[in-house]
Amino acid sequence: MQLQLNRMEAKLDELLVLKGIVGELTEAKRLERHKERARKAGVRQAARAERDATSLPLADNIFNRDSRLVPHFKKWALKGMEFGRNNQPEELANYVCWQWNCATFLRKPITFSGGYFQYWIGSKSGRMHTTPFELMHLSKKSRMILRNDGEHTDFRDRKWWVWGYHVWMQVFKEMQRLPGYCDLPERFLRCCKLLAGGYGMYEVYTDLYFDPCEDLPQLNRMLRKVGPDLCSMWAACCRGLRKRDKEP
Repeated sequence: MQLQLNRMEAKLDELLVLKGIVGELTEAKRLERHKERARKAGVRQAARAERDATSLPLADNIFNRDSRLVPHFKKWALKGMEFGRNNQPEELANYVCWQWNCATFLRKPITFSGGYFQYWIGSKSGRMHTTPFELMHLSKKSRMILRNDGEHTDFRDRKWWVWGYHVWMQVFKEMQRLPGYCDLPERFLRCCKLLAGGYGMYEVYTDLYFDPCEDLPQLNRMLRKVGPDLCSMWAACCRGLRKRDKEP
């Protein structure tokens, strides 16, 4: 009986020692995790401070011309040449939208929540809810054919055409000045020009250039041919707008 009690006491002592070791390891792990969280928080805070120091205040009309963006256009154009050589127009649209929307201003021009985009309409008014269809005319449910003058007017007046000129087209112009532009693939150039609307001057048919303001029959004729590329570029823009902190 005494031997059994002695063995039980020995086992208990071993368990107590093991418990002490496990407790020390657990505490060390907890301190290590706490230190790592503090380090990451410091990195995020420093990055946020650096970004805020170089970010631009948001203008009331986010789609209009902003001369402060000119230095950014040149940087984005250099990156655009890399995408161009790889024939990746959608990746360039994704990249430019992310840079413009997430990495340039103090607050995002366009946010996304609850299934809707919300674009900035000024400090007094806040944000306006919109959909990819209302913003760009991008829809998975309908064909790229305009059935009447009302749909033509909606298509022509989409705000993304304004962005396409004041942001996208300015980046594309900078690319045109860079060495190697003339050697870029035909599809890459076509998609880039289409996203700029009428300013891109893409010749769909002989002497017929893509333009949202073109007469309805001619516009529908062009959309039957270039609609898939245009929708692909719009979808890439949406992906870039919905990105958060990580660069695409």
